[in-house]
Amino acid sequence: MKIHFPCPGCGKVFAVDPVHAGKSGKCKACGTAFRVPRPRLSSSESSSGLQAGNLSLSEALDSLEDNAPASPAANATGLEAAPAGFEDHAVGFSPSNYRASNPAGLPFHPWRYVRAYPKWFFIWHTLLAGSVAGTWFWWYLFPLPLLIGWLTAMYWREAAKLFRGGCVAAGKVLSLKPPLVATLVDMRKQGEPVEVVHIGPAPLRRLATGCPEPDQPLVMVAAFFNRFMRGPHWSQCDPSPAAVISGNREKLQQLHDSIDPEDWDLLDQALARIPQPWQPGHYRVYREQRWTHSPQLDVQQIHWAVQNYVATTRQVRLPHQLAPEEQMALRSFLGPVSDTDLLAVLPSKQDASASQALVFASSGLGYCFAETGHGFIPWEQLLGALATIDGLELTLRNGQRLRIPLHHFEIESMDYLDLCIDTILGYTAESPAR
Repeated sequence: MKIHFPCPGCGKVFAVDPVHAGKSGKCKACGTAFRVPRPRLSSSESSSGLQAGNLSLSEALDSLEDNAPASPAANATGLEAAPAGFEDHAVGFSPSNYRASNPAGLPFHPWRYVRAYPKWFFIWHTLLAGSVAGTWFWWYLFPLPLLIGWLTAMYWREAAKLFRGGCVAAGKVLSLKPPLVATLVDMRKQGEPVEVVHIGPAPLRRLATGCPEPDQPLVMVAAFFNRFMRGPHWSQCDPSPAAVISGNREKLQQLHDSIDPEDWDLLDQALARIPQPWQPGHYRVYREQRWTHSPQLDVQQIHWAVQNYVATTRQVRLPHQLAPEEQMALRSFLGPVSDTDLLAVLPSKQDASASQALVFASSGLGYCFAETGHGFIPWEQLLGALATIDGLELTLRNGQRLRIPLHHFEIESMDYLDLCIDTILGYTAESPAR
């Protein structure tokens, strides 16, 4: 099992072999020095403590107090070189390193774009015209039209970039009223695929090739964004039909042929597992192997995954930090979970009393939110998780999807939340069962 830990400087998550525990290195992204954490647990303590579920997370954290990431000043001299291939295991990296695997390369036609998406065109250009007119009466406002003019130019630049460098993806028309399109995208930055179906509105009646029919395949072009989240995958995608810009059917057919035929089948399979009526948002796609594979759970790995997640966010609270009334609130939906089984609590930022919270335990994941109700999911019944700008999606093996809105979480709490759950279930990048 690899050790996952974040860079103390930029938050990049590393996954390294246990043989490198205790070694020092330097993050290539930001230059911050760190030390690979190493638990001071003997094999006998591990088997009698963690595997038996008797060692609490707070005790495990106390055992690592000497292994906190080293500060740059503490290792200014005599810093050991990073292990060979160490950086190759990095999970997150700068968005500037992203390149579309299948760029569309479509020429940009501004008026076709305005016809399809008139809203922001009129907003930006009305602001620009108003600011220019304002300078005739108040000359000291002259910096305002310069600023709005620059923002308007950036608007056009990003629009052109989408169709020239965006990633070609498989799409399907779900309905015309409302106009909804499903798009299969891979939201990974690097490493293992993070396949997601994005369901969202599209200007279907304003396409250059005419209005498509429901269930018709559609070539889409997708751009990816982080929106303040810095996790191991993108937090949001923004797909648009290629026919918004191009009416060239030969070019559109070339883009269609460039999409892997397996993607079209996978999109249909994924849509069959998404509950109707269709709701806009991001939905994680799990291949058939993951649906049929039962995870091999390890109590020690569960404790380590939660501990690494606790180190990345300030919103999480440990059991000993809860007031008696908060512990009673948790008992109302945790059922048979014992005190020694409880690992960490992620309370809603709208309700600090822990009456709305996500609860990590050795045996499963508890939840209580106004939008989802309350319950407890044993790890064996959880298929996976996805953290995006929509919030947290939990997918159960029975096909049920629980969607917890983003407003319950701090942004930093979402960065590595789904990575933590995937690590618990054994579906991290190094797992052959993914």
